[in-house]
Amino acid sequence: MKVVFVTIGSAVIFLCLFLFTFNSVPGYSLVKRIIPDSIEQGALHRLTSFSNELDFSRFFKRGRLEESQYIDLYFSKDDLEYIEKKKKEFLDLEYIKDEVNDWREAEIRVGNKKYNMSYKFQGTSVSSIDRFSANSYKIKLKKKNPYYSGYRRFVLINYLEEASIATTAVNSFALKFGLLGYESKVVGVRINGVVQQQPFFLYEDLRDEWLERTHRITNYTMLKPNDDWDRKEPSHEAMTDLYAEGYEHFGTNDRPEIAVGKLAKLLYAVRTEDIEEVKSLLDLEYAAKFVAFSTLINNSHPVYGDNLRVLYDYVCGCFRFVYRLEDNVLRMPGSIEKFNSNWLDSIRSYQGAKTFQIFKFY
Repeated sequence: MKVVFVTIGSAVIFLCLFLFTFNSVPGYSLVKRIIPDSIEQGALHRLTSFSNELDFSRFFKRGRLEESQYIDLYFSKDDLEYIEKKKKEFLDLEYIKDEVNDWREAEIRVGNKKYNMSYKFQGTSVSSIDRFSANSYKIKLKKKNPYYSGYRRFVLINYLEEASIATTAVNSFALKFGLLGYESKVVGVRINGVVQQQPFFLYEDLRDEWLERTHRITNYTMLKPNDDWDRKEPSHEAMTDLYAEGYEHFGTNDRPEIAVGKLAKLLYAVRTEDIEEVKSLLDLEYAAKFVAFSTLINNSHPVYGDNLRVLYDYVCGCFRFVYRLEDNVLRMPGSIEKFNSNWLDSIRSYQGAKTFQIFKFY
């Protein structure tokens, strides 16, 4: 009997120490340092879930979200089966393929009423689906119906997609700094009335309404490297990233070939290191702001491969880059001599990417 009491007492003491350590800021930081990077995200997700299950104090201290902080989505039984089927299909493909990522009809609550909407999976990577079975969505409301907080098209990014509150803050700072950025906020999501365990980050999709309302740009073509990963290169990067033929586009101008031709000139100038030609095709003051801000945040993800967004503005006849951070601020490990280029080396697996050559002249 004494052995049983000792065992139970030891287990209780261990759980108390675990909860106290893991649920404190210093303890959580210590655990992050101990766990190797290769297993950090999955391990911390499981530890956090385990910790939350045992943290009974949250029932007494948890706050309640206002109704305005919830997004209510309504999926039919067929929709739910379709979502699970597609997750398995994308995992087999090892990426979210545009051609089989169709828009589907569902409903959303705006105010006190339900309205029709279209939805699809967001992004290209399946890492969060694979690790956490976490879904992120693109939402598109009908033009004739009321918009959600003024947004017709927006994105819901699951918290497990490596984003954080810092992501929201940085994107807001970028917008205030004068970059082509966007505001984002944290929301709760209910699907058919069921509150989802993780919060979501909501931001407006980078389309016509966003550009016109936020940046007063109405005559444009947006260009980006093709993001179908059916090629031999890993994930976001492709051999064609410095060739206009490898880019897709959308926009309001009915002569997108002009923007594509200008992009071909820009990328040729980058490949041949014609600095004066590169400068002549960019909004140079804007480009300087973009690189300065990126250097301080020290994260190359927004310009890595098919994450890059290049806007051609027909009014000025020049290019600007969209700032869109999806993960976090990174520390600067490099030497002071390489301060200006450290941000392009901030993520080891991205180093040497072809799209980085566009920014090496600054």
